[in-house]
Amino acid sequence: MPLENGDVALAIYVVFMVVSLTICYGFGSKMIKKTGVFGTQTIIA
Repeated sequence: MPLENGDVALAIYVVFMVVSLTICYGFGSKMIKKTGVFGTQTIIA
């Protein structure tokens, strides 16, 4: 059974969410190590 249009959109949405989570996690951990400020960098990420 081929994917419906909604299924494709949902799959793309989930992929973008996972990619953004990994980017934000990497950015947040890098900046926390660099600046030592946990709360502000967590909110920004």
